[in-house]
Amino acid sequence: MAKKRKTKPSPKNPLDASWLLAEADKRDKLEARTARISARNARIASKVVTELVRMDADWEQIFKALNPRKDEKIQTLLLRFRGPHMFAPHVALNILQHCLESNPSLDLNGLVNAAVDESGKVTKFRS
Repeated sequence: MAKKRKTKPSPKNPLDASWLLAEADKRDKLEARTARISARNARIASKVVTELVRMDADWEQIFKALNPRKDEKIQTLLLRFRGPHMFAPHVALNILQHCLESNPSLDLNGLVNAAVDESGKVTKFRS
């Protein structure tokens, strides 16, 4: 059985491009929604880090706050991040703050990735 191709219906008037405008409107709405979600996630990340710093959080609190869904990939990144700062969680909190200051649009996942990268720079620095 032949598969039907999904095509856009051709307008009755070849000069009528209203369907094209409707597609552009859909795309614009989707982009605006994505931007709103990204901004909300960035605000959440900022609030989480601010609260962790205020509490002078230990690693258990940092893990719970940055990985509330217990995602394995994020957990692995957090363990890599904790490695060099195991006995100094305040240093890790400073790195998290620095990452948010340098890129305030980060969500929690992006923040953890940026913190791991930044932590690598800190621990590899030698004079």
